[in-house]
Amino acid sequence: MFGNEVMARERDVQEVINYRKVMEYVEKMKDERLKMKDEIDEEFIKTLHKMIVEKILAPERSGVYRATQVVVKNSMTGEVTFDTACCPCCAVSGEELVDFVNNSGAENIHPVLKGGVVHYELVRIHPFVDGNGRVARVLSTFILFQSGMISGGFFHLRSILIMMQRVITAVCRVLRKITEI
Repeated sequence: MFGNEVMARERDVQEVINYRKVMEYVEKMKDERLKMKDEIDEEFIKTLHKMIVEKILAPERSGVYRATQVVVKNSMTGEVTFDTACCPCCAVSGEELVDFVNNSGAENIHPVLKGGVVHYELVRIHPFVDGNGRVARVLSTFILFQSGMISGGFFHLRSILIMMQRVITAVCRVLRKITEI
């Protein structure tokens, strides 16, 4: 595949290049952060964003919370499919998300569920003008790295199926505990 010309928009190619770089970065960072017992913080999330939107967004919009309202539209119809949180809420919600990741009993939450909540909340908050879904996926993957659920940034379908089996088992365990109460 290397050396072959890819038929895609320049932006799409850059997104793939950036995503690969950021996945390699978080794979390296998981070991360093575990050694130092570092917590995930807003600067880490903003760094992920800078890397994800490199050569896509202007540098002054990279790694900073948005100051404008944005909406997500259906590319075919133009219909607004998601209206984001208000701008001042981005910083507060970002702080709350980081607090959830690092505290508030989160260590008792199964890593797959925790990663899913973090993904959902980051996309719901929509703190950046672009790249929110990619940041959410990378951050969720990083959480799975930290927990030992996965060991590498790029994995194949069998790994996902094994992980899903673990998720189902964990959810069943939680549901059993809830029904015992």
